[in-house]
Order: sequence, then structure tokens, then C-alpha cells
Amino acid sequence: MVGRSREIVGPYYDKNGCDMACGGGTLLVGDSVKYSGVGHCSVYKFDEKWYFVAHGYNRERKGAGTLFIRRLMWIDGWPVIM
Repeated sequence: MVGRSREIVGPYYDKNGCDMACGGGTLLVGDSVKYSGVGHCSVYKFDEKWYFVAHGYNRERKGAGTLFIRRLMWIDGWPVIM
């Protein structure tokens, strides 16, 4: 889930303006046909390109832990996984 704030200490709001402390949050990545449990992420910028890096469980490989790397774009100030 993603939210943002003007101050480091919050409050943090999702894309619809809902306070994350009250259940808000914009989904960035969730379960899919191939992966479940994608989490513990990091975001990196290399050569002017952004990347989302996390672990996930590969359903096609009987739940094997897998490094999950995707391009990340910023649209209207919000992260979007490509």
C-alpha cells in the first residue's frame, strides 16, 4: 500500500485522500496469477530509471521465494509498477 505526506511524521493519505491511519492506502502491488506475498520492498534509481525490488512467492514454482523486480514509473506523483 502507498500513501504520501507533506511531512515525514504524517499524516499520510492515499490517492483518494483517505488517511492511512484510518484504513486508507493505494494498492501498488498485490497477488497475481504468478506471484503471491510480494513485500519487503525497496525502490532504486539507476541511470534515470526507477525500479521496484521485493520478494514474492512464485506460484508456478510451488511457492518458491523469488526476487521480484519491476520498472517503476511516477504518474501524477504516484508510483506505478509497469
